[in-house]
Amino acid sequence: MFRCIQRVLKDFRELANNDTNFIRLVPSDDNDTMKRFCVEIDGPVGTPYHTGKFIVQVTLPPNYPYDPPKVKMVTAVWHPNISTGGKICVDVLQEEWYPGCSLLEILEAMRGLLCTPNPDSPLNIEAASMFRNDRATYQAITLAYCSTFANGK
Repeated sequence: MFRCIQRVLKDFRELANNDTNFIRLVPSDDNDTMKRFCVEIDGPVGTPYHTGKFIVQVTLPPNYPYDPPKVKMVTAVWHPNISTGGKICVDVLQEEWYPGCSLLEILEAMRGLLCTPNPDSPLNIEAASMFRNDRATYQAITLAYCSTFANGK
């Protein structure tokens, strides 16, 4: 199953007991919840994502924590660093990955990405261009996406 089952259990305990109120494990119909599970991340206050509740699917590879998890945004979101298919561009899942990085740290980095989009490393080129050149329209579309797709229901 996993090379380091103790590490997986530690990460799950940390997620379940974290002091933040903005990252939560959510029930899943998937029978293999140790390998694939979902979390809900609240949009950060002070951003156009603040009204949203975003579902993220995490899939742990067999060699976790030596290989990074696969993380996908299930909720549709308008963001320069998140593709329309849910792929996420965050450094901690790529070149900055190290085996000591916990699942909670990864999810906190994702929430940070909602606070500080990086239009210089886009997966959604249209959103990145709009973020750079027409911030008012970018924020209006982001709010519309949150209202439509990330309403927490």
